[in-house]
Amino acid sequence: MPFEKALDQVVTVEQPICRHLLAKSMYLSGTRELPPGHNSAGHCWCNLTQDVRGPDSQLVQPRACNSNRTCYDPVV
Repeated sequence: MPFEKALDQVVTVEQPICRHLLAKSMYLSGTRELPPGHNSAGHCWCNLTQDVRGPDSQLVQPRACNSNRTCYDPVV
């Protein structure tokens, strides 16, 4: 069986991202925004905790870091 790689679904973020959300792709692109094509499997971390979990112990992801979380602070 040949090697096959399935690409993860692209995440579309509808609201401003949290200012504490960081991803390697941000450093590569040189912008604060997540570049087009950033997928949910991309490694993200919280600048407050320096971990993949935020201060509220939930996972850090572009779609999950929203206004429903107590630690959310929009970039705008």
